[in-house]
Amino acid sequence: MNINKKYLGVIGLFREFLNSFKNFAFKENIKTLFNMYERKFLEYKKNRNNLYYLKFSDISCQCVEGLVSVVIPVYNGSGLIEKSIESVLKQSYKNFELIVVNDGSTDNTFEILKKYEKIDHRITVLNQKNEKIPRALSKGFSVVKGEFYTWTSSDNIMKNNFLEKMVQELVNDSECAMVYANMKLIDAKGKILRGHGWYEYPMASGNVILPSDTLQLNTQANNTIGAAFMYRAIVGKMIGDYSPYKYTLEDYDYWMKINSLFKIKHVSFFEPIYYYRMHQKSLTSQDKELGITKNRYKLMVLDDFRRDFFLSPILWYIKGECKNSQEFRNIIAKKGHVCINEKQLKDFYFTYDLKNICVVNFINSEEMNNFEKKGFSTEFFVSENSKIDNYYKFFVQINHNFFKEKICFKIGDLNSLFSFIDAKKKIFILNRFESKIESDSVFFRKLSVILCTHKKSSQLIECLNSLCKQSVEASVYEIVFVDNSCKEESELKNFFNEIKCKNLDINFKYISMPIQGLSYARNVGLWNASGEIVLYIDDDAIADTKLIEETYDCFSKNKKDGIIGGQIILKYDERPEVLEEGLEPLWSEFVLKGDEYSKAKNYGSFPYGANFAARTKLLRQIGGFRVSYGRKLDNYAGGEEIAACFLMESIGMGIGLNPKSIVYHCVDRSRYTLKHIYKTAFSGVITAYRLRKDLYAPFDWSENVILNKVKYLKYSLSKYQFRSPGYIKIKAEIAAYENVLKDMRCVNT
Repeated sequence: MNINKKYLGVIGLFREFLNSFKNFAFKENIKTLFNMYERKFLEYKKNRNNLYYLKFSDISCQCVEGLVSVVIPVYNGSGLIEKSIESVLKQSYKNFELIVVNDGSTDNTFEILKKYEKIDHRITVLNQKNEKIPRALSKGFSVVKGEFYTWTSSDNIMKNNFLEKMVQELVNDSECAMVYANMKLIDAKGKILRGHGWYEYPMASGNVILPSDTLQLNTQANNTIGAAFMYRAIVGKMIGDYSPYKYTLEDYDYWMKINSLFKIKHVSFFEPIYYYRMHQKSLTSQDKELGITKNRYKLMVLDDFRRDFFLSPILWYIKGECKNSQEFRNIIAKKGHVCINEKQLKDFYFTYDLKNICVVNFINSEEMNNFEKKGFSTEFFVSENSKIDNYYKFFVQINHNFFKEKICFKIGDLNSLFSFIDAKKKIFILNRFESKIESDSVFFRKLSVILCTHKKSSQLIECLNSLCKQSVEASVYEIVFVDNSCKEESELKNFFNEIKCKNLDINFKYISMPIQGLSYARNVGLWNASGEIVLYIDDDAIADTKLIEETYDCFSKNKKDGIIGGQIILKYDERPEVLEEGLEPLWSEFVLKGDEYSKAKNYGSFPYGANFAARTKLLRQIGGFRVSYGRKLDNYAGGEEIAACFLMESIGMGIGLNPKSIVYHCVDRSRYTLKHIYKTAFSGVITAYRLRKDLYAPFDWSENVILNKVKYLKYSLSKYQFRSPGYIKIKAEIAAYENVLKDMRCVNT
């Protein structure tokens, strides 16, 4: 468990004050950040449950019913480990197993553990070299058999009724994934620590009375679960291992994953049933040295990415032809996901990572016993389950070649099957992303130009030609071409090959992304890029000959900047009639004053669009572009670059602007219309509101601010001729702000 006592003392008391008086009217008038963070998570949970609702009563996994599996990881714990083990052995609930993982101790811990293993058959001791708590926990839980899981530290103590009361809470609520309880703080000698101020109630009692909900767990850097918890085996098997990259934050990270997908709740009773020990050797006491609190912000950014990904569609490949497999394909399509066929799998993909495609094979029950012979590439084997259990319809076997263990589940219906496999697969993909983020990246190029498109055009040809005629040597960069056309026989593939044959010295990479949307395409390019810097350019932009040279040099000189944008200058033969002066940004023009490099000082000066570059490792660290933002077909909403800029600032990196980095935006003449003006201006306001509502931008809009904006815009209308371009822009902004006002009032009620 990880805490910052000084910070949490104030926050905890204030939060509990609000909880105690939550029915009083004055709470409605308290406009605090807590409300906004809670609303953000509530909105996420609402969306997740609408798309992927999963009932625990619809899922069963292999386990011993009623058995509690307790894991204790220990490293050099000879002074206190016996007390921790004794507290488990003295539990009133006797149906448990205790797995103690000796994490390479150099004292006599292992001898103590072996002594206990001989005394009680319920104890199993595992030995490993010192690999830290996350890997020790994962090793312990890899051998457990129980229906319920919990773990405790080697220096903490469970009250005698801990297991009994926690099991009862989970039994009472069959849809609850995990429960947590209140604690008491004790010192090295077991004496109660009073006046600690960490959710302490009553004052000087030594109690830690944790918040009654987990709405802030994923959005505020504050672990409100504590060390007294229990979760179901189903949850443990779905979430999998503790992250080896989150030492000292492994528990917090795990709870956030559970909270994102399932239901966590505080126990129904007030009584503390766990003693958390604070002493000089505890990890919590080494907070400053280990950077526990300091590194929490990284968890917030990572989890923001995970939640965005948990809501997004993925690619599926379904094997086996039967009634259930066809119905399953229909569910995939209904949920907005993309199901690909065998021809696409074999012929359409080039460098796209096939491990990010969810492969499900529907087979009969006789074949299930020999599922490993059905092919390494299949991850999920599904058969009708009528012979095994009348209640559960489907039997799911997970290929251990992918998930490290052979796991079997029984599922109630096809919708639950979809939600279950979706969650399991997304966790697998996210773990791979995390591994890539945390690894010591080796980049083979200085820069990757990422060009995303969904159609062939004259502008696209000019764009590619300009990228092939750069001032730097061809070995310096690569062009990552992302085909977002979603067509099985895409003309873009043939077009790409033609360009590649004409420019053999250029490093090309072709990737297809059948899920439509600019953010999806950009992210695929990011995860497959081999350049130290990624540079995004639009398919209708022409690169200045020094674009790559200027971009890379600028990053080399400005080490503290994570994102750098350049100029986007509109190019046309004859100025379009609707292009009134001042409206150029509606077609993505981004002009910088002067010739000198500068820092973006605020939201309004953040770069975007057709000339946007970032350090690859850092853009991956923030999870790339949020797919809930970004243009999709006729939807003009953007904002993904702005959100990325805010996230980059949140990890301590600056945003730069380079006037010498230039692209020329050759907008198709058909886009210079009043309709384009209206839709772009309207979407701009809505996106600006979303960025605030989602807490990327500071929430500086109130009802009065919006009312004043509308009042000013209505006054400004008189300056423009009826239905002129400027008039249309203002009308669109007024309509957008009125929509914002309605939403704000709805949220506040």
